[in-house]
Amino acid sequence: MGGVHTGIWRGIYIHKNILGSIMLLSMLTYFMLAMNRKHQIINFSGWFGYGLSLFLLVFSTSKSALIIAVIIFTVLCLYGIWQHYYTMIVPSLIAILVATGSLLLQVKADIYPPLVLSDWNSTVVELNGDISEASKPPSITTETLTTLSSRTLIWSAGLEMFNKRPWLGYGYAAFWENKPGSPSAQIENSIGWNPVNGHNGSLDLSLELGLVGLSIFIVGYLLNLKRIIVLIMINSRNWAVICLLLFNIFIFFVNLTESNLLQHNNFIWVLYVSTVISILMYQNESRVREG
Repeated sequence: MGGVHTGIWRGIYIHKNILGSIMLLSMLTYFMLAMNRKHQIINFSGWFGYGLSLFLLVFSTSKSALIIAVIIFTVLCLYGIWQHYYTMIVPSLIAILVATGSLLLQVKADIYPPLVLSDWNSTVVELNGDISEASKPPSITTETLTTLSSRTLIWSAGLEMFNKRPWLGYGYAAFWENKPGSPSAQIENSIGWNPVNGHNGSLDLSLELGLVGLSIFIVGYLLNLKRIIVLIMINSRNWAVICLLLFNIFIFFVNLTESNLLQHNNFIWVLYVSTVISILMYQNESRVREG
């Protein structure tokens, strides 16, 4: 990446946070494959993919993805204890420890794993071993932590714009047009730079479709979550349904700092719609079998 994120891994994506989110999804997918004991090849490939995804998650240095990883794998760890399924506890603890350690290295010591391996260390001065200031990663300051990398500034300005049109919003994909005279231009005037989105799924959904659109999504999300929990209570070892539960938890937390709700050409939103359809189909099949 360029700018303040020079040297940070982003893969094929436009930003490190997207790489972090996708690698977290990849971790969950491979974790579920690894739990499949019926096929040894699938089991081995699952653990290999799980480890590789964890490696790329750490090297993305996405703090939001790392925090979400800690939360989700803590849930998995507690679930393993509840079900006495101890084979899932160890890999969950590994993910928690690695993600937590990576966060502490970034926040407390300004150590970024990809930068340790990149070419910027070639600027080390032979006499005293110092690293040139031009090649150092951006330090995490108190301001960065308190504003969540300036996200709180965007949220404050976005809420002011939301209050002007609270019920129906500004229209789908009509707010963040980044053009002179567009609603987002007022946010640029307020905070001094032009963000591409609100870095919060609920805020962006409210700005585009108002309280009406946000309420519809929240009701649908809670109904879907309820269906998943009911199915887990019926069969607590159904890995497909557990995977859907983890993804719904992921959707909630990832949209606290990023925007993925109702976005066009967005892989995470497509997966969410797929989970809603999948759980409805699963419920219908269960009713047919019972009938």
